[in-house]
Formats: sequence, C-alpha cells, structure tokens
Amino acid sequence: GEPGVCEQDCECPPGPEGPPGPPGPPGPTHQSFSPSYDQSAPGLKGEKGDPCSNYGIPGTPGIPGIPGPPGPPGMPGPIYYNRIFPIPPRPHCKMPVNYEKEIDYPSIGSPDSQGPKTTKNPFDSSLKSHVFKNVELMLEAAFMIPEGSLVYVTEGSKVFIRLQNGWSKLCLEDYFPGIASDDPAVSVEVTDITPSPVPRSIIHQGSVLHLVALNTPVMGEIDGIRGADLRCFQQAQEAGLQGTFRAFLTSGTQDLISIVKRSERASVPVANLKGEVLFYNWNSLFTGSGARFNPKVPIYSFRGQNVMTDASWPRKLVWHGSNTRGIRAADNYCNEWRGGYGAKGLATSLLNRKLLEQHPYSCISSFIVLCVENSVPR
Repeated sequence: GEPGVCEQDCECPPGPEGPPGPPGPPGPTHQSFSPSYDQSAPGLKGEKGDPCSNYGIPGTPGIPGIPGPPGPPGMPGPIYYNRIFPIPPRPHCKMPVNYEKEIDYPSIGSPDSQGPKTTKNPFDSSLKSHVFKNVELMLEAAFMIPEGSLVYVTEGSKVFIRLQNGWSKLCLEDYFPGIASDDPAVSVEVTDITPSPVPRSIIHQGSVLHLVALNTPVMGEIDGIRGADLRCFQQAQEAGLQGTFRAFLTSGTQDLISIVKRSERASVPVANLKGEVLFYNWNSLFTGSGARFNPKVPIYSFRGQNVMTDASWPRKLVWHGSNTRGIRAADNYCNEWRGGYGAKGLATSLLNRKLLEQHPYSCISSFIVLCVENSVPR
C-alpha cells in the first residue's frame, strides 16, 4: 500500500556512508587571502645577537714564506777624527822620545811580539814610509809600524823615525817649495825652484810609482788615449808587473797631474823599472820647471831596454801634450792622439834632462811613450 505518514517529529537514523566524491577544483592562491603582502619588500632588521663565548681551537702555523730581497744599505757608522791623546812635553828634536812608555801604548818589544827583528840583509824590504795627519794618529798606530820606519806628520811638517821603544824626531833642513795645485781650476803661485836631481845611489826599498816606456816608438796616432792606456796595461802584464799603468799623456778629458791617485801624489816616489828614484814624488814633476830628472838614472822599457841609449829609439823625444803644470795644452795632443792632417803634439827631449819641455811636433813622428803606475799595488 501507500506509505504511511508520520504525524509526529521523529528522528531517522543516518544511512550508510557513501563513496568518496571526485576531486574538487584547485583552491585560490595565497595572495588572494593576503592582498596586503609584498614579497619583494625586505623585513625590518633584527637586533644584534650576543657574541659567542666559545671559540674554536687555533689552527696549525702555516708554511714560512720566501725570504724577501735585501734591504738598502744602512747609514755609515761614525768616523772619528783627531782623537785626543795626552802628549808629553816635547824635548829637543835630536833626543829620542819614548812616547809609548808614557802613554802606555803597545811597543815593538812587547811580549806579544817576537822582539826586535834582526836580519843579515842590509836592506829590509818591510820598512816603509808612512804619512799621518797628526802626532796623535801616529801614536795610535805605533804598534803596527816596524822599527826603522820613517813617518811624516803633515800637521806641522814633522818627521819621526821609529825606534825600538819609542820615536826620534828629525830636524828638517834645506826646505824648498814646489808642489803645484792638483786642481786645474785653482791657480797657485809656486816659486820656480828646481829640486836637485835625485842621486843615482838611491834605490827606494818601499813603495814606488814606476815610470816605464813602451817597448817601441809610437806615432801620435795611437787610437786615442784609451788605445795608449791599453798598450801600457798589456805590456805591463807581459812584464809581470802587478800595478795598473796608464799612458803619460794628456787629452781633452785628462790632465797629466790627475793620472796618479790623489792620496799618493805627494807621498810616494817615482822610480824606473829597477826601483831607482827619478822624482821625490809625483807632484814634484809639475812645479813649472819642466820636470828635471837625473840623467844618470835610466828610463827603461817594459823589456828592460834603456831608451836613452838603445838604438831602437833613434830620437830621444817623449810625447806628453801637457804644459809644465801638468794641465792639458789645448790643440797640442795630436787631436786626442788620433792624428789627422796637420795635427801637432807637445814632446820633450830626454837629452835635456826634462820630461815636460814644450816643443810641438807633427803627429806623424814616432817618439817614446811613457807609462806610469797610477797607484801603489796593494
């Protein structure tokens, strides 16, 4: 029949759960729910956190780096000049003075030394002359100076001889001026008093500057001053000489007086190949007198030939190109010793016992060329 009608409210029990439905459409994006959110805008900066109190363990030391380049030279150390030492009263110049005993300096006869040297050789080659600025410096170096040595003190022009236990001052006599200035820019008046020639018997036992001739005559065309210096150097080496020899010639850039080292121009004698003294020192050549020398003292070549008598040098003339003061003579040094048409150079005659006569000659002539040791070999 037809279903009945319930006239009263009633609760019906739920039916069984149905199967799951199909998936729904995708939901809205996040922006749609937060329209005020801006993804590109940064947030506010937070507060600084507290420092961490726990530190890590230190790592192992690294490998040492490559040493750096050396640094620049340091400033020079202090130099002491003229140190003050007590000086006893000066007795008469002929009386020996035992300076070291009074000032307590080491002497030759000290226990550290072997006592005074004795030798059967009448010429002791270890003895040399010495030059000091003042007496104080001489006394400071006394223990290094052997007995019998001569010492010249420039301050006051004093001369001392070294004794076994002291010094003896020598009296100087027969003084003559005669040292020209070694600066061409300075004009110095020197009285033209020619020193007496050195006696032939003097053979210097100490250091000397040798004056030696090239082995053959040479024209005024010598490949310049460098070519002449090269010949001097080569022939000196072949002769077994240890010093540095340069040509006794001036040029546009070189004065004769400047060839020798400045510190040795006034203190070292000039001698021939065998050590026989020709001049007392280098400066004595340039007093304006023409550099007079003793003709009894020969001038030898590097081969030991006497150029004043040997036939290999038929003309006893020496090229130099200098005035009597050791300064270059303009246009009188064979066009820088390269020759050329009409070139002339100054030369001197050995027969007149002078090295700086002022005679011009054509540079096609073949004359003697001298070489001088520019410093004492060390």
